[in-house]
Amino acid sequence: MESLQPATSIANFCDGSESVTAAMDGLTKAGVALVESAAEIGLAGNVAALYRSDPLEAEGALRDMVFDMTRTILRDAFELLDDHGASLKLDGRNCRKAGVTAGRAMTMFGSVDFLRSRYRPSGQGAALVTARRRRRS
Repeated sequence: MESLQPATSIANFCDGSESVTAAMDGLTKAGVALVESAAEIGLAGNVAALYRSDPLEAEGALRDMVFDMTRTILRDAFELLDDHGASLKLDGRNCRKAGVTAGRAMTMFGSVDFLRSRYRPSGQGAALVTARRRRRS
């Protein structure tokens, strides 16, 4: 099976457009692989059986399954964004990991709970949460 791992570190705040293009390509390939797997395990047949009984219930069950799966993927993605190790350099300051706390993000698929690291600049200052940082255009 083909590896769908990202081409570069996902924890790089200043990623170039080539890695974004590669990530989009990987996402597309992963989506195709998911659909192929769903076909192999007979997902459509199960939805069809539910449809015979109650079309609205069938669509609701399928939506709930997809949203649950998507929230799980988003949780894992948010946690991967935060995987920087014991220390890192942010805004020209050396920071050490100060601990891990729970985070929550509201997404199109519902609320997603995840773990996020806090980093404290050397010396003093408020802890920084790297999961909140993202590249802005």
